[in-house]
Parts: sequence; C-alpha cells; structure tokens
Amino acid sequence: MMVSKIASKDDESGLPLLLGVTDVARLLGVGVGTVRKWPTGHAPVPPGFPKWLKIGRRPVIRRADLEKWIAGLGATEQEPVHALAKRGRPRKGAGA
Repeated sequence: MMVSKIASKDDESGLPLLLGVTDVARLLGVGVGTVRKWPTGHAPVPPGFPKWLKIGRRPVIRRADLEKWIAGLGATEQEPVHALAKRGRPRKGAGA
C-alpha cells in the first residue's frame, strides 16, 4: 500500500494515519475514479461516510474514522437506496 507523504505509518498496522484517495479505494475495493469524485460531490457518497479533510489540495481521511465506518456497515438493516428509487420516465397513460 502506498505510504502517504503527509502522515507517518502507525506501528501496529503499517497503514498511514491519514489515507488518500488511492488508499481508500484499495481498502474498500472500489475504483479510484469513483472515490476521487466523493470529496468534490461529483458522485454520491455512501450514507454515513466520514468527512474528508483537505491538506493543501489533497483530500485525506482519518484511518480511524474509515475503520469505524466499515465496522458499522452491517450493524443496521437498511433498504438499499437503489430499491427505493424509481428509474426512467413514467409511461404515458399510467396513473401517477
């Protein structure tokens, strides 16, 4: 894993204390391009996701905050967002 130039490694896990976009994408198993859009608001952020910090122009996130969010993912039963949204344009003649 890439070591951040901003933060030193933690002795226990070997991960930096502040994670960049690439580190977050690797930990979550999603694309770097997707994670890169989260701090700017160009892509929907997962519910309850920790707040991004900015160091200069670089968005970073505290490793402890991300680990806490990951640990709480399975704690509550929520209906998926995609199941709530109706897709597409309504058909003509269909009652609203």
